[in-house]
Amino acid sequence: MKKTVLMVVALMCTFACFAQVVDFEDLELAPNSAWTGVPGPEDGDGSSFTSSYLTLYNINISEWNYWEGFAYTNGTDSETYGYTNNSAVAGHGNANSANYVTCYMGWYDKAGIKINTANSGSFENRGAYFCLPTYVSGYVDNVEGAYSNFIANHSYFSVKITAYADGTELENRDVVMADFRGDLTYKMDDWTYVDLSWIDGADSLYFEAVTDDGMTPYYFCMDDFGAQDPSIINYTEIVDFEDLTLSPNSSWIGDADAEDGSTFQSSYMTLYNYYMADWGYWEGFAYTNGTDTETNSSSNLSSCVGHGADNSENYVTSYMGWYNMSGVKIDREHCGNFENRGAYFCMPVLLKKYVVGNASEYYYASHQFYFKVKASAYANGTLVDEREIMMADFTEGHSYMMDDWTYVDFSWIANADSLYFTAMSNDTAGGYGINTPLYFCMDNFGAENPNPVINYTEIVDFEELELEPNSYWYSTDEYGSFSSSYLTLYSYYDEDWAYWEGFAYTNGTDADTYGYSNLSAIAGSGNDDSDNYATCYMGWYGTSGVKIDTEHSVDFTNRGAYFCLPTYVSKYVDDENVSFAENHFYYSVKVTAFAGENEIANREIVMADFREDRTYKMDEWTFVDLSWIANADSLYFEAVGNDTAGGWGINTPTYFCMDDFGALNPGPVYVDTNFAEALSIDAYFDAAGILNLNCECRILDVCVYDMAGRLVKNVSANDNSVSMPVENRGMLIVSARTEKGMVVCKIINNR
Repeated sequence: MKKTVLMVVALMCTFACFAQVVDFEDLELAPNSAWTGVPGPEDGDGSSFTSSYLTLYNINISEWNYWEGFAYTNGTDSETYGYTNNSAVAGHGNANSANYVTCYMGWYDKAGIKINTANSGSFENRGAYFCLPTYVSGYVDNVEGAYSNFIANHSYFSVKITAYADGTELENRDVVMADFRGDLTYKMDDWTYVDLSWIDGADSLYFEAVTDDGMTPYYFCMDDFGAQDPSIINYTEIVDFEDLTLSPNSSWIGDADAEDGSTFQSSYMTLYNYYMADWGYWEGFAYTNGTDTETNSSSNLSSCVGHGADNSENYVTSYMGWYNMSGVKIDREHCGNFENRGAYFCMPVLLKKYVVGNASEYYYASHQFYFKVKASAYANGTLVDEREIMMADFTEGHSYMMDDWTYVDFSWIANADSLYFTAMSNDTAGGYGINTPLYFCMDNFGAENPNPVINYTEIVDFEELELEPNSYWYSTDEYGSFSSSYLTLYSYYDEDWAYWEGFAYTNGTDADTYGYSNLSAIAGSGNDDSDNYATCYMGWYGTSGVKIDTEHSVDFTNRGAYFCLPTYVSKYVDDENVSFAENHFYYSVKVTAFAGENEIANREIVMADFREDRTYKMDEWTFVDLSWIANADSLYFEAVGNDTAGGWGINTPTYFCMDDFGALNPGPVYVDTNFAEALSIDAYFDAAGILNLNCECRILDVCVYDMAGRLVKNVSANDNSVSMPVENRGMLIVSARTEKGMVVCKIINNR
């Protein structure tokens, strides 16, 4: 008669770290041992243990020296036949891990697991790994002492799993552990993935033995409960190889049973390998987590820095061996766009030690050698492009080796579906090809370029700068900056005073709030109703700077930028307590252009002007000509004004807003740069079609535009009279900058 044992489940509220995969590594054990339950009296309570969201039950009866249910172990004994050996026949847990569980479906032929569904997550595409214990595997094989007829009788042994939710059976499935029925010869002697997606929603599982051989020991081993189906690939933009399983400080160098070569896959990459076990030879790609930076041996596949890119564990090492070629297949459906993406490369230890040599002078340096890896990209067998990756270069005038993880651009591979890597070097003495070890390490394929690739545009509109709605950003570095296209805009910040000046960028829309914390333009948006723009505060130091990358900027002929008053300044001008208009104040921004340390020119932009009879305030985005900055590589902005009562400089808030730097002139726009009174100018075409200009003061330069706003002629003068041929006919606009101001007039050329 079966003994009845009462199992009481104690529910305890404890803090736990729940992981989707229960690997049992949190359970402490002495080396090569097992926990088989807490002994109790014959009719006492059962016990249990918990790992993550699983609670596994056990009965241990000390009087009988008997246990059943679940135990946990780190056993490595794959030889000893007997019920006291709880080890998996694989000699370890799944993926060479230490811990796993062994279940004995003993006297009651049933073992149970409780699932904390609040923390387990969905089991879609998830399962667990199963393996035969050494004891059961030996029985099936009829090892000495087993007295088994399992194979001779064409028997089978399965584990039936039944899933329950709140006591109601959901479904059940059988896991075949050994099957010799008919012509079958199956035995689960290695860790094997078993799908458990069908248990989704279950809060408990029960395990029962099913067999036609009554003598089979009812044991099984289980690990990595909740593991993802290995046939389902987790496609990621960056292939970091961390999904590949390895023992610590080890490598996978190929499948010896694959006569025609083997492969391994990580995300959208399949990497090829050829391994000859009899020769101890491999080539192509291997994967490793090697940390050995000292051993100079072909068996050491470690990178010379002892880890993957960004201190990760896994990476790949390629040996471009006998055939001097290593291949990679790219799943185009899942890899995404390679624009602005690449991979990280590094020297393996073996290569670095060869390059360095044993002498005081680098071996490579003394012979002026180089070593490159050529990457060739193919799409459907057609060469797309190829590039060379310099791993070491000690040719004349060079002293370089890639002895740390280094980003290499692969945006050029475009739509390639395969890559091939070949070695190139001038280290070929002896006539047997390249003497340098043909190795390289690679990691994080598909990584973004760590040096941001700037999208250089003709017009700097600041729209690529990210902001929360109605906010602003400025650097809190003491000397900070931000960049947009070919402009870098600078700022200063004092942490102690929480003080900022210089440039910020904003998408502010507040055209009402009067105060220094409101960096919005009074127009309530950027130019042309855009979102982003820049606001500058010319504060304590009264100057703010912009750097122009002249390699990527535009020809500024007939170009400029849009300016507008910030809300704060506009409200200040309107403030009755300030009496800006009554006091005939003005406020301008002086722009000085430099090429290197040499000043090219300067101009003033009138932001508000109430001198004499003027009533001007730049409350709308207004185009300002900047064609005069020519080849300048930097601009400095300073506040100018006569609102200086009190002797502490300009009282007007010294802010301005700027947008669409580099915009085309929408047409000749009059901007009074020197606050001069209107000047008259005599302009006419003579019979030869020569435009003649005469003025009472010196004319500095002249621009002629057609009615579409296109610049058709410009000259520098520095004289009271200017003569210039103009081929265009019809109505033209002449813009002349004089020493006292700027004059614009219309004229018809009918010559």
